[in-house]
Amino acid sequence: MEPRLQPVRKVLGWFEAEESLYNDCRFPAFFFEHGGPFYYRTPSLGGSGIKIGRHDGGLTTDPDMTNRSFGVYPSDEQDLQQFIQTYLPKGVGRFSKGGVCLYTKYPIHKREIIAIGQKPAKDTM
Repeated sequence: MEPRLQPVRKVLGWFEAEESLYNDCRFPAFFFEHGGPFYYRTPSLGGSGIKIGRHDGGLTTDPDMTNRSFGVYPSDEQDLQQFIQTYLPKGVGRFSKGGVCLYTKYPIHKREIIAIGQKPAKDTM
């Protein structure tokens, strides 16, 4: 049986941030993985606040039935807040807004790096 595509409900949030610490010149976008969850963050642009999301995890869902309202699950904001308290404790303020999006994951059981111009093996996905 072929692996199936897996739609996943993901959340992201914007938080007030001290512009002098978290602007794009001082603290650019990043991905963060420390032996567990995999987060990303974008800088505050013109006082917009920082955006934080989690690249892994999420709730497997049916796209036609997904609740796309941020905050319907307590974990929507809690997970993001925990990351901020642990890794960005200075200069990040209150939550200002959240969003929901969908990722489509494909379960990959074998990964292979292919050099440019190299022909992939027949069993490479």
